[in-house]
Amino acid sequence: MFPIASGDVDSSPTGFGGLCSGSLKTELVHHRRFATLEEAKRGLTEYIEIFYNLIRKQARLGHLSPAAFSQQYYAMQMAA
Repeated sequence: MFPIASGDVDSSPTGFGGLCSGSLKTELVHHRRFATLEEAKRGLTEYIEIFYNLIRKQARLGHLSPAAFSQQYYAMQMAA
């Protein structure tokens, strides 16, 4: 297993360190063991690119996923 160290990165809630120390560990790392470093990198990339950036609901977007927020934004732009 390859642990992810959060002590050597920016741990502010808005930085990558905040992602590492919070939801990333809770939603990905603690629920899975990676056999190789490549598998860990692939899992991390998929988590960030697919789940965190597209699907996960975010308070700053009115509790919408980024994809739903974008869809709503462009629909309102077309209606205006």
